[in-house]
Amino acid sequence: MDAFQFSEEEKKRLEKFIEIYSKTKIVIIKAEESKIDLVKFFSPIEQLRNALDHLMRVFEVKGGGKNEDSANYCLDNLDAAIAHVYRACYDALDFSVHSLKEKIQTEFKGFDSEVILQVMPEYYSSIKPKLEKFCKEIEEIRNNKDIAKIRHSEDKNIEKYLQLWNDLNEDYKKMLDKQSTLIEQRKEIKNKRKKEERKNWIMAFVVGIIMLILGIVLGKIL
Repeated sequence: MDAFQFSEEEKKRLEKFIEIYSKTKIVIIKAEESKIDLVKFFSPIEQLRNALDHLMRVFEVKGGGKNEDSANYCLDNLDAAIAHVYRACYDALDFSVHSLKEKIQTEFKGFDSEVILQVMPEYYSSIKPKLEKFCKEIEEIRNNKDIAKIRHSEDKNIEKYLQLWNDLNEDYKKMLDKQSTLIEQRKEIKNKRKKEERKNWIMAFVVGIIMLILGIVLGKIL
């Protein structure tokens, strides 16, 4: 048998591996764009390393560098590689989505509801409810995760998770675009409140003086 010749089943496994790896790569790239440091979360890196290890075992056999008696040796290692890259994708998504939710909440932490409503009213009508919905959907996706199925069929859960991640990313970008406007609006409202407080203080002072004068005048008359 010539070097690096694969059976039809092995080719299918390789295609599945490449498919999931490509999705994992997209998640990692988008995480970097959103300034999420996946290096701090070791699990996806460890899973990718393990996947590569199993893949190299297959290439070692196919390249003639190692003899294996088991007919299923390559298929077993390809299945193991798929399982590891599948976990890597889910782990990367878990960490990225969690980090992005925290970033979104942090971005709005310093702004009161009046500022947010004036600059980005969709935060309360769309983004915040969506975040709460995401939590439930993500929990459902995790519960339905099945590594055994991914080896031979399309995983709709991972596609759904990727879509949630993309939607969350878009919301985060919208918020970043509004950041400077939020800051300006906060300053404007703060200054407006200060003026109102100063005005109320002056009015109270004037009324107090008037009442004092009236008291003196009335006292003299009476």
